[in-house]
Amino acid sequence: MHTIIYRNSSGAITRNLAVDDIKTALIDLGGLLWVDISDPATDEWKKILVDVFNFHPLAVEDAIQDVNHPKVDDYGDYLYLVVHGVRMDQGSHYFKTEELDIFIGKNYVLTFHYSVNSSIDECIAHFQKDDRHFMTGPDMLLAGLLEQLMDRYMLLMDNLDAELEALEDDAVKNPGIEMLERIIDLRHSISNLRRVVGPQRETIGKLSRGDFNLLSEKSRPYFRDVYDTAVRLIDIIETERDIAAGLLEINLSVASNKLNEIMRILMVVTVIIMPLTLITGIYGMNVKLIPMAESEWGFATVIVSMTMIAIGLALYFRRKHWL
Repeated sequence: MHTIIYRNSSGAITRNLAVDDIKTALIDLGGLLWVDISDPATDEWKKILVDVFNFHPLAVEDAIQDVNHPKVDDYGDYLYLVVHGVRMDQGSHYFKTEELDIFIGKNYVLTFHYSVNSSIDECIAHFQKDDRHFMTGPDMLLAGLLEQLMDRYMLLMDNLDAELEALEDDAVKNPGIEMLERIIDLRHSISNLRRVVGPQRETIGKLSRGDFNLLSEKSRPYFRDVYDTAVRLIDIIETERDIAAGLLEINLSVASNKLNEIMRILMVVTVIIMPLTLITGIYGMNVKLIPMAESEWGFATVIVSMTMIAIGLALYFRRKHWL
């Protein structure tokens, strides 16, 4: 799948431009070309990246393969960026990151990603619907696209807050192995976000400092705004990670308290049964010297005595708040 949008130097916008017209659009230095490649099924686009756009083979190889860490490489006539979007994992409350490769030149932006029906697709579709985004240069288009991706992080972090609050209640009411697994999975998800967002913040920081000649002076404030969002996101992630660690301690503490409660009850039951077992053991011996062993009231007396002892011990433990 691909989408090609072209604004010529006169301001006219053409959507769904043909692949064969890409070279002609690249000649128009006053225009703006956006090529979005999603889930490429053939090697056709690999050839276009090399033969039409003349991208470096290493950059093309990185775009086709998975790159785990965000980065930005300066190839002189264009920049190559690797950033990551984020989405909720279907059927759960946890995050998954999605790679987005971006090439930006003097008059074009090329986005390359394998995800379909994802957060990246939603961000790109949102941008492509508004013609105002094509009235500026490629650097402004890039800044807006990055802002959309970071805003989605912030939106999904709100869902994470709600999930942590629900887990906090469940950790107190229903501690156990299942709850422990849920908390650990959530911590792994947060750690994964931290590993991606940290380098991504640095990548956006490079764009905001004016290290690259392809980015105009007017675009720096917009990149700085995206950078500030990334900084806030890192702070939120660190806070959420601390909360998740606290949930682990809560779960273990509550589970330990419940185990202690069970052990205390078992101990009380054992203490109550011990004298009764002793009495039955003594009267179970075939020794005629045992008191009331030959009496017709002996059995009833022993049973009543055992009952009174059990009730007395139970009342004692009740007074001590052990029962």
